[in-house]
Amino acid sequence: GTKQHQRVLQSIQRRTPAIHNAIARYNTCCARVRELVPAGRSFPLPQPLPTEISKLRNDPALLEDVWVSNIPAGCARWLTDSTVRVAIRAQLSLDRCAEERKRLSREEAQLLEWLKLEAKAVTVALYAP
Repeated sequence: GTKQHQRVLQSIQRRTPAIHNAIARYNTCCARVRELVPAGRSFPLPQPLPTEISKLRNDPALLEDVWVSNIPAGCARWLTDSTVRVAIRAQLSLDRCAEERKRLSREEAQLLEWLKLEAKAVTVALYAP
């Protein structure tokens, strides 16, 4: 009991700088996300975490999953509906396929031009004195 508790406390002490850095980065990201939210839109955002490790233990924001709970009714469908997210991925895949088709068409045209030049060069070489 006590020995294990001491080890846990020592581990926390060793990792405190890394934990503080991670919390600071997380809080910076939270602030950045808040800045990026368009005006008039409201959907759940993560809350910044306290920078003191002792306060983290009882912080409800640490355990809250903002993407599952507290989703407002007027929210964008891609945020709440998994079928919309699947459809978005499918559309992106179709867009990439269309881009690839255009690229392959250009490559085909270039290969045909090259083949014509090569055939012309062979013809000239065959009939040249």
